Amino acid sequence: MKNIKHLLAAVCALVSAASMAVVFQPGTPVSEDAPMRVSAGLGTSFVNNTKGFGINNIGLGLGFAHNLGYDFEYGLAVGGDWATPAPGRIFTDDAKDAAGVRVDVDLLVRFMPEIAENFRLGGRLNVGFSKQFGGEALKPYSEAVSFGDLNFRVGPAMNWGCSDMFALYLSPALSFNNVRVLSDKGTVDAKAAMKESANLVGMEGVLGAHMGGENVGFYIETTAKVNKFKDFSKNDYRQELLVGVTFAM
Repeated sequence: MKNIKHLLAAVCALVSAASMAVVFQPGTPVSEDAPMRVSAGLGTSFVNNTKGFGINNIGLGLGFAHNLGYDFEYGLAVGGDWATPAPGRIFTDDAKDAAGVRVDVDLLVRFMPEIAENFRLGGRLNVGFSKQFGGEALKPYSEAVSFGDLNFRVGPAMNWGCSDMFALYLSPALSFNNVRVLSDKGTVDAKAAMKESANLVGMEGVLGAHMGGENVGFYIETTAKVNKFKDFSKNDYRQELLVGVTFAM
């Protein structure tokens, strides 16, 4: 009975890893004078589930962004984590059968015109992919999904250049999480569980700061994420923290 409870908890949590992928792409726009930017950073996230507070994942990532002119830009970010499906906590006995490597890929399209001096306001669209590997407890359920989970986030994006060396950015977004295609593998129960936990609507809010010049900079940001509005519980909430550096090219 105890093992069944652990498996059910893992199933309900599996999709959160995809919908709450850590994205290594700072929210401050790329300069037209230096239109290509590379970012690298460290990321982690915190959860507070029914068994207490803990770390859900820790990892590294790279991001690339290109300003096309006229305030349009696109970007691609890739991250790798040691993670357990949220709201699990890594480095605990509860997570030892579910933790493993997670790969996240995120595509960004952003438009941020300057509407006042040093203040930009626009919007962004993110399309993400996530895949959790490892964890024998999750194997029947991960096999029930064809290639991983997709998620989409859309919302406004704001950036305030407080000075030549410091900027604040804010971006709330509506998220569409756990968009998936079921495979012909896995058990009937596993497929049913993965189908029931798919296509969720939630939100995220990004707040960050970028420090430095156009050539080299440093950024720190935090993101509050809600996996789903329907039947919300504290297991559906996660707080991320990212720190990294940026290089203009």
